[in-house]
Amino acid sequence: ELATLDDTSRLKLDFEVPETSFARIKKGDSFDALSSAFPGETFKGTIAEVDTRVSTGSRSVMVRGYLPNPQGRLKPGMVMNVRLGVAERRSLSLPEAALVEKPNAVSVFVVKPGDKGPTASSVDVTIGYRGEGVAEIISGLGPDDSVVVDGISRVRPQGVVKIVDAKKAASAPSQER
Repeated sequence: ELATLDDTSRLKLDFEVPETSFARIKKGDSFDALSSAFPGETFKGTIAEVDTRVSTGSRSVMVRGYLPNPQGRLKPGMVMNVRLGVAERRSLSLPEAALVEKPNAVSVFVVKPGDKGPTASSVDVTIGYRGEGVAEIISGLGPDDSVVVDGISRVRPQGVVKIVDAKKAASAPSQER
């Protein structure tokens, strides 16, 4: 081999997208690429292909994108960090530990005032996105509802509950709570 010729006017960039995010991307979507060679600079690219299979090892999908490179500043083989243009959204979410899984439904215990003190009521909820120990709540709860997140195995519907300040409990000496 005497010489290598590279057309660097447009670079191919292959990257993996976690399975949990793959349903929100498609061919034609834009992404940002960052390189430590150019700190603070963002390069805009477009998704050209999304693989049809999820990798069983990494639980991710291979994506191919192209980056315009008219001035030839980026070089083949450079390491790039990719930021997808997935729309940010605000939603209500809970730790997955607060969920009570039933055969055909999911519920949580909501704390409500009662005659003998605060009580727990079971409320069915609809779950959306789940990831990293957190579940998005689509319906069934409001932003002002108080939910039991610890000790749900000991809670009974309409049972009295003891409200504990999580910050104080974490710093207190170990006792049964």
